[in-house]
Amino acid sequence: MNGRFLIPVLFLVLHGCTSEENRSVHTVSLGSLEEYPYSETVSTSFNIHDTTVVSHEDIWIEDSLLIVKSQDRNGFLRFYSLNTGEFIKSYGVIGRGPDEYLYPQVFKNSDGTFVISDRMKFSVINVEDFLLDSLYKAELHPVKDGLMSITFFSYFPDRDLVVYNSGNRESMLDFMSLRDMKISEYANFPSMSSKKVPPFVANTNVFRSCMASDSSYVYAAYNLYPVIDIISIDDKSVRRSVHPMSRAYNRVIIKDDLNAVVDNRFICNLDIDVVGGNIYTLYFGKLEDDMDVGTIPQILKYNSSGELVKRYKLNNCVYKICIDVREDVAYALSFNEDYESCILKILLDRIGN
Repeated sequence: MNGRFLIPVLFLVLHGCTSEENRSVHTVSLGSLEEYPYSETVSTSFNIHDTTVVSHEDIWIEDSLLIVKSQDRNGFLRFYSLNTGEFIKSYGVIGRGPDEYLYPQVFKNSDGTFVISDRMKFSVINVEDFLLDSLYKAELHPVKDGLMSITFFSYFPDRDLVVYNSGNRESMLDFMSLRDMKISEYANFPSMSSKKVPPFVANTNVFRSCMASDSSYVYAAYNLYPVIDIISIDDKSVRRSVHPMSRAYNRVIIKDDLNAVVDNRFICNLDIDVVGGNIYTLYFGKLEDDMDVGTIPQILKYNSSGELVKRYKLNNCVYKICIDVREDVAYALSFNEDYESCILKILLDRIGN
């Protein structure tokens, strides 16, 4: 980011949708990202061996497995050996038959299980049981309120609770009790001091975020602002980490309660992973008009308190990341020279520390 865009500086003045929620936000003002030195990284191709040509949509690590969400209709969740790249097994068929899915969205739970949301149901997949049992059937949960346009979903079996974000609702998060199917809405968006953003516009446009979770918290990294929220599952209190940002970016023009235009869109966080007590975000820090398929982001690493501890300089354009803290490695989805999706293995903290 060019330093001249940092003046004048706007520290976001943050508030919730109700005064009660506002009092539960603890805001931490962080320094400019340019104050933190880069750590260099080394990227290599990670080759998977699969007879099915797949287009990758998302990627995760679980123990010795690399797991990919693909566009394949007859096995959209694909499991590979992290050591060899060999294909092991696939799950999930697109269709209307028993145990099939019409509009599947896949998310990884903190306990290593996977959740597939699909309109009026969600399924839970125990990876170990699935790999060992050729007749495995996922744990099925019907829901009363349709799961539409889901961008984040987490299942907490010990609480009989699911927490999710929907792209067609006003709330930032919905907390659904599986005991009675009642939904508690949560909305505590950051905002600019003189600009009131309608809730639907906030959730779907101005304050859209990428999210992850562990057993106690939901983590939100905002697409258009250098802001990280750590949201408690128990009491919905928030620890909000905020970097300074120029007034020249993200000029919001409210059209009505459902529509807004954001001029000079400044792209910040486009993916997030939470592992080993740390938060990793894929951060671009560029005007949207200046970005193309070759734009190279960086990885930001925050500790569990939301304090930035490291920046990693990448060498390739990537659009999804997952972190293997055991090896200090990131796996990422990228594009090859033919603009086809491919997987990179990124060695963190290897040179230039």
